[in-house]
Amino acid sequence: NDGLDIYGTIARVEDLTILRGDSPAMYIGSGSSADAAVELSGVTLSESDTGLLVADGNFGGNRAEVEDSVFTDNLNGVIVNSDSYARVTRSSFENNDTGAFVQYGKLVITDSLFANNDNNGVFQAESEVTIINTTLAGNEQAVDMYDGDLFMAQVTIADNEFGIEVGAFNMDADLTVYNSVVTGSSGVDCEVEEDFSYTVNVRIEHSLIEDTGADACGLAAGNPDANGNVVGQPGLI
Repeated sequence: NDGLDIYGTIARVEDLTILRGDSPAMYIGSGSSADAAVELSGVTLSESDTGLLVADGNFGGNRAEVEDSVFTDNLNGVIVNSDSYARVTRSSFENNDTGAFVQYGKLVITDSLFANNDNNGVFQAESEVTIINTTLAGNEQAVDMYDGDLFMAQVTIADNEFGIEVGAFNMDADLTVYNSVVTGSSGVDCEVEEDFSYTVNVRIEHSLIEDTGADACGLAAGNPDANGNVVGQPGLI
């Protein structure tokens, strides 16, 4: 299958399945005078190097709106590159190496599932990622973020090898978590790594984290603590 490449135009793609080996199954990129804006609905992208690649933008950023779609058995389910943007709704990312990979871009995930990915559910570097009402389960690392902004609300992170890892090495990073659950990790539920020059700003409220201390992004055990968190107790998922 040769896949589908879309350059510099507005398009909508519905009810399409693409199986491909080495290159992106679907590529969204800039044309000679405009970036692309593409809506995907009911799409299955599988067995590819990358399911969906939202490439670097030349005119403010390429955009992808994805709903009710499936990304499975890819190296990367979706990649969002520099200055580009994707919104994913009611979609599943399962059995990829990495579900979503964001570098210098923006990604919003709502009402979705990231499960049993061999490496990361979501990986981001110097990017902005928002995750709402989504489950990440059975991944090697649920969320791995460096030098960016990560906002999560109504998120369940359960039974992964590792939960959340946030680092600040080239710039400050922000981690914000509301009304979420992190439990059942074989390793660490929530870990912060900082270079001497940069800081991870952590704000966690009204959430449950099974680990404590350094394994819970610095939160001491409490039920509840001053921010309404339950820390040091397992979640019943």
